[in-house]
Formats: sequence, C-alpha cells, structure tokens
Amino acid sequence: MPFVKLDCAILNSTIWFDRDAREVFITALLMAQPHELMKPEPQLRVRDLGETGYRVPAGWYGFVPASGPGIVHWSGVDREAGTSALERLCSPEAGSRSQEFDGRRLARINHGYLVLNYIRFRERDYTAAERSRRYRDRLKKAAEQEAQQLGLPEKITGYTGLPTTNHAQIPVSGKDVVEVPLSLRVEGFLSKLDEWIQYRRESKRAITTRALKKQLADMERAGVDASIAAIDTAIANDWQGVFPRSGSAARPPAKRPRTDDPESFRGQPGFDK
Repeated sequence: MPFVKLDCAILNSTIWFDRDAREVFITALLMAQPHELMKPEPQLRVRDLGETGYRVPAGWYGFVPASGPGIVHWSGVDREAGTSALERLCSPEAGSRSQEFDGRRLARINHGYLVLNYIRFRERDYTAAERSRRYRDRLKKAAEQEAQQLGLPEKITGYTGLPTTNHAQIPVSGKDVVEVPLSLRVEGFLSKLDEWIQYRRESKRAITTRALKKQLADMERAGVDASIAAIDTAIANDWQGVFPRSGSAARPPAKRPRTDDPESFRGQPGFDK
C-alpha cells in the first residue's frame, strides 16, 4: 500500500491553524503519486479554467489525478469552504516558512493538482544527523587510540565540528575558509557536507579550497536533495568528487589511467595498440 511522510514540523506551519486548508491539504497528500513534470505548466484557477499567470517549473512533484470537488469531497469539508481552502493553498503566502513556489502548497494544472513540496519531504533523510554523529564519534575514538599508541597527549585530526544552520564557513586548509551558499545552509545538507569533508581527509585526499568552491557551486545549482544524494553516491563509490544532477543520477567521474596497470592507458593519446 502506498504511503507518504507527514513532516511533524507542519504543527508550526501556518496551514495547521487553517482547519479547512489543513484537511484539504492532507487529503491531497494522501491522494498524490510521484510525477515528473517534463516542462513548465501554467497554473489554472480553482473555480474555472483560466490561467493565474504563474508557471510551475519542470521537476518532480506529487500529482493528484482528481478535480477540486473530488479532493474536497474526500476531505469531508463543506464544498464551498473546501473550494475556498483550495484557492488559499494554490495562492502565494507571504507568511509561509518556505518561500519556494512563493509559499504555494498546491497548484492546479491540466488533469489534476500538484502537491509542490511532495518529493522534497518524501525523500528527506531524517537519519543524517544521527549517522553523522556516530561517524564523528568513530573518527574521534580512532584518533584517541592512535594518539595513545604513539604516546602523544593529543592528536590533531583537523576539523571535525558539525556545522549548524548558522554555519557560514567551512575550514579547508590552513587559514582558508569557504563560504557555504545561503540556500544550502540547512541542517541536513551541512551534516552531509561535513561527512564528505571528513571522508576525504580520512582517505588521505584532503579537499582543496578551489575544488570545494566548485563543488558547492554545482550543489547550489542542483539543490539540497540532489546534492545530499550525490554526496552519498560519491562516498559509496569512493569518488574524489561530487557530481550533483538535479532530477537525475550523479555523473560518474572519468577513469584515470593507473601507472601500475598498462591496460588502463588503452584509448589514451599516444597509446600503442
């Protein structure tokens, strides 16, 4: 049976205090299914087929293959009150915590409605912070054991602090720091970025300032969710870089010739076949 995640933070959202809108939104959420919008679609008004002037960007959303009256019917809300709630959910909201889509929760398009933040919350990793904490604990324990074996009072292992939502800079080497783009300063991403930097250092391939700036620029274009997935893929495949692609899988790095493997030079310029 299909299921969806309901983020507990909805309790702090403006939608929670609008009972009719809350009932209609949760009903639409339960009716939605993952859907990729291949090109921008014009948003339609709730009460007629006229366009609002807003275009929903291409991307992944939750699609509700139902009419407005159908959603309102299953929500149990009075038809007029439910239709008004749909209009509020499809309209910009200045007081919304997230200004993505100008605060809209839903958008009516041809053949149904879109739950705009459906994929972002459905694929959010709520275990990242705990996994990062356990990873740092393992690094700290290993460093302490190594220091004891060497007879040192302490061992400098480099930056191991967990970034927070207010963390704006990442120490790289020496006095160099790299600014984290504002759009990426969220807890889930910063924890994953910290894990990536620690992984590079643990594998004796400390990341350079220039490389980190380039990777952060790519991640900013791809978005938080795609970047977190790209970091996981890079670590799992022992890659030296992160290759985020919004809405698609990470791009694997080109294979480099190995000096201890002559066959790896096949196809390279100057290789004698």
